[in-house]
Amino acid sequence: MLCYATLLPHASQIQNNPKRLATKALVIALIEAKSAAQTTARLSKTGALKPMEKAALSDCTMAVGTSAAQLERSIEKMGGAPAWTETEMEASDVETWTSTALTYAGTCRDAFDGSGMNGNVKLIVQRKVVKLSQLTSNALALIKRYYVAAAKIGHHHENHP
Repeated sequence: MLCYATLLPHASQIQNNPKRLATKALVIALIEAKSAAQTTARLSKTGALKPMEKAALSDCTMAVGTSAAQLERSIEKMGGAPAWTETEMEASDVETWTSTALTYAGTCRDAFDGSGMNGNVKLIVQRKVVKLSQLTSNALALIKRYYVAAAKIGHHHENHP
């Protein structure tokens, strides 16, 4: 549902292009990662937090910031040549970076799993990070689908010069 809702407004731009679809999904995940980093950084400046909460927010800000950096790398690579001209290693890089972004989002969520955390702060962070995780997971699925299809096209091009 989230995938559909976030990508539908871009349907005319994406049309029936799997590369544009995967790239747009990455961009949407990146926007959410940056938003999550801003939110956690802002929350860490809240006065009434315990040191444990401030530390968790600091770790979380760093984790979602790293997630954003990994998504940016993937977007940059996706903007290059058609996938069927890329090596398997290049396709693997995009999948790895996006998967790493997903892992870092989970690291942030894990920082707030313990008890004793401010309930409101925990709820805000978990909502942001769950959304980031879902968007990143959607992007990863679309990337994999794109590269699988591109590999088939590449084999076609290799067999028919």
